[in-house]
Amino acid sequence: MLHQGEVNLQITRLILQELFQNPSECPNNVAESKNWKQISDEGEIEKICEATLAANPKLVAAYRGGKTKVFYAIVGEVAKSTENRANMSIVVEKLKKMLK
Repeated sequence: MLHQGEVNLQITRLILQELFQNPSECPNNVAESKNWKQISDEGEIEKICEATLAANPKLVAAYRGGKTKVFYAIVGEVAKSTENRANMSIVVEKLKKMLK
């Protein structure tokens, strides 16, 4: 599931913890039942990024003002809003385009 991009590394660790507690469970079923599948749809991620930028105008202003390290705080806000389910490589790509 990790290599196919269905879940990220953090979620993989959570699935493994669940499997240690319930060895008869299927990893795919655990991910489905806990809603841990990774969000990789570019359109959905773009909407999430837009909402995050709209909700954090101070971070956006700071980034555009030259404080580039704030970018990681914005990425963190997206991760938080999706409970770490968003595909971060797509998030970073979308945010870079949106913040230009």
